[in-house]
Amino acid sequence: MLVLLLSYAWNIVQQPPKTSELIFPYNSRSVTACFQHVRNALGIEDLRYYDLRREHEKFESISKK
Repeated sequence: MLVLLLSYAWNIVQQPPKTSELIFPYNSRSVTACFQHVRNALGIEDLRYYDLRREHEKFESISKK
């Protein structure tokens, strides 16, 4: 995906050391593990990472009205 950036935004993106092509490189296992850790620490048993996407869609459709 291509995203056009203003010059000052492009300068910010270029500052961090490059370890990959991605601006924000991540490991999907790390994201999942962190989500599960926080969910468990809060005592929430019935919530999956995927559920957050659904909630965002609901919120977005309500806010457009």
